Amino acid sequence: MYILEFHERPMTANKYRTLHYHARADYDRRWRQAGHWMAKAAKVPRCEAIGIDVEVVWKRPSGPDIAACAETVKAIKDGIVDAGVIVDDRSPYIVWETYHDPVRGEADLLRIILTPTNPGRRQGWE
Repeated sequence: MYILEFHERPMTANKYRTLHYHARADYDRRWRQAGHWMAKAAKVPRCEAIGIDVEVVWKRPSGPDIAACAETVKAIKDGIVDAGVIVDDRSPYIVWETYHDPVRGEADLLRIILTPTNPGRRQGWE
């Protein structure tokens, strides 16, 4: 298991959709590069397939919907592919992608947990 922690609040999908396409491209590029370098720094090896768990910590009292950061996670997945961890960011290379309930904390944080697995294996299936 490899943990990538991004100490920044991810933009919600609602806010992301209001951006001009140039601003969206800049946002995606920044998070894609962050995903690439965080995977390299964590020394995530090349894997046949991975499972992804997403955890969000919000400093604000009210948190977003569970998958409100999906646009940001998509950019990070592209960076993980760029880092050579997996071949592509689709099935069968990403076996599961689970978004956990956001929690309140001291600082904003996006945590991506990568679990190397076998293609075709589903989370919790033995």
